[in-house]
Formats: sequence, structure tokens, C-alpha cells
Amino acid sequence: EDANIKGLETGEPFDLQYRYHRGGNPDEVIWVHVYCNFVKDNNGDVLEMVGIVQDITDRVQAELKLLEAKTEAEMANESKSHFLANVSHDLRTPLNAIIGFSEVMTDEIYGPVGNDKYEAYVADIHNSGKFLLNLINDLLDLSKAEAGEFQIIEGVMDLKTCIQTSSKLMQFQAREAKV
Repeated sequence: EDANIKGLETGEPFDLQYRYHRGGNPDEVIWVHVYCNFVKDNNGDVLEMVGIVQDITDRVQAELKLLEAKTEAEMANESKSHFLANVSHDLRTPLNAIIGFSEVMTDEIYGPVGNDKYEAYVADIHNSGKFLLNLINDLLDLSKAEAGEFQIIEGVMDLKTCIQTSSKLMQFQAREAKV
């Protein structure tokens, strides 16, 4: 603004926006945009000042609302990322135990499970644990992608096993939904 005020002294055009309180009332703020140019004679002396003063209160208020909304969205996103990080840690600990113990049972480290049904259930527990762990990792990957920290790892995938595992994991919900 100092350069613009100097424009009054030097006769150089200036362009600024500022706010003021209408009638000295602190609750009534008005934003204005001012553009001034000067008409000079052949010697460069200022003859007159020509300007435009425009009320831009609505535009400034809209910009301030957008800025506030952006700030709130950024805070919400940061809270979400913090929440996901905490939840993922809290979920991974028991899931690792579930996966680990189901592997112990599958490998029959402490002796045979004894019943074919139990062996199938142990495999389902293990696969469900792995599925949930992958789901948690996917959620974290989504947060990383939003933060620009996502890394794609390409690899070969056994589609048949993926479909069989997904079908087995979803069969109970499918049966309940009658699909």
C-alpha cells in the first residue's frame, strides 16, 4: 500500500483494495477496490485524478468463506489421516496374533487339530485375517496417495486364488443377503 500512497505524490497510477468501517461502525465492514490514474499536462504536472472505486465486499466475503472451508477440509483430512494411522496400529496387533496363531494351528506345531472341519475353519480364520490386514494396508495406501507418498508395486497375481479366497470370505454375507 505504501507504493500506492506514493502514487498520490508521484502521479503514478495505483491499484489497491482495502477495508473500512462504514460510518465508524466496527460491525459494518466494507471492502473496496480502488484504481486511480492521473491526467498530466505536457510538463508532467498532474491536472486531475481519475479513478474507479468499486464495492467488492461480496467477493471478499466469498473468498474468505472459501479459505475457511479449505482450512476446515485440510484439518479434517489431517484428522482422518491421524485416525487411520492409530486405528491401523490398533488393528494390526491383534490381526498379527490371529494370523500367527492360525499358522501355528495350520502347521500343527503343537499336534494335530483333529477334525477336518476345524482345519477348514483355521484356514478361513487365517485367510480372513490376511484379508483384513490387506484391507487396512489399502486404507493406509489411500492416505499415502492423498499425501502424495504412494508407491506402486507391480507384481504377478494368481487370479484364480484371489477369486476363490474372495468367494470364500464373502459366502456368509452372500448367503445372508440371498445373492
